Amino acid sequence: YRLLVTVHIKVKPNSIFAQIAHWVLGGKGATAITFGDSIHLYGCGVLDFLENKPWVRHEVVHVMQYRRYGYLKFITLYIIESFRKGYYKNKYEVAARKQELITLSKQNLQIIINDNIPFLD
Repeated sequence: YRLLVTVHIKVKPNSIFAQIAHWVLGGKGATAITFGDSIHLYGCGVLDFLENKPWVRHEVVHVMQYRRYGYLKFITLYIIESFRKGYYKNKYEVAARKQELITLSKQNLQIIINDNIPFLD
């Protein structure tokens, strides 16, 4: 018997926040940035994002990190970690990359996108 946790996530295309992150990270390809339970996109639409399952899993890890630490605490921890180790070696990014190949069902997660789209993984 497994308990599945249902997580409701908003995915927001054409986000100014993701556009800024895109610029800061060097402007290659599409970009996502997560704030709380909202994933902001730049350079791709919602459906293209949802087709890239490893990318969705990566961003879901950040949603769960916000839930674990709380909004302000996680942002603070993430920024401090980024200043100390850079984006790629940031332990929150490392954790997200590790989960990219593990289906959400194996992580005991069920995801609902924009209140009505189940993410099938």
